[in-house]
Amino acid sequence: MKPTSTDFNEHFPFSTERGSPSEHINSEMMRQMTESKPEITEKEFAKIMSKHKLFIENGGLGGTWETLLVANLVMGIYYDAKPSKGKQADFFHKNISKIILKNKNYSTANFIASIGENVDISNSVMKNCIFTDAYWSNSNFENCDLQGTDFSRSDMRNCNFRNCNLENTDFENCNLEGSDFTGAKLFGSKFPGAILKDVKY
Repeated sequence: MKPTSTDFNEHFPFSTERGSPSEHINSEMMRQMTESKPEITEKEFAKIMSKHKLFIENGGLGGTWETLLVANLVMGIYYDAKPSKGKQADFFHKNISKIILKNKNYSTANFIASIGENVDISNSVMKNCIFTDAYWSNSNFENCDLQGTDFSRSDMRNCNFRNCNLENTDFENCNLEGSDFTGAKLFGSKFPGAILKDVKY
């Protein structure tokens, strides 16, 4: 149904509140930096995910993301985890729009300023990932577990979040116009400053 009823804020917590100021973040430059790099290949992606699997299996979970602003550009630091093997998946400023992404475990991965437009990443585990300032419009997240993931300031227009677990997920200042949240779990999520025009729920 269209989001015109009085229960709208119950579905999208804090959606009536303003988000944090973001004028100091140069989103246009961040996108240009990503577009200037070669698109990631299937071989490169497979290597990253192989190392990430070891990272997850050997103590990589349970850490915390913190963002830093350097010269008006956003960066992320992951701390309080001490994996004995592997390497955390890092898609920072990576274009992965041409990769087969669904049915994977990306938990804790760095997607800051990444481009994944028009992709199918459905049925994936994506707990505590960081997607801030990313560009993923028209993408399919159906049935994903996105607990604790941060989508702040990202372009997520017309995305499919049907039946996703979005508990404690942060959509502050996120553009979600036309996205579908039907059947999604939104307990503890927050949407201050989010654009929610024509969302479905």
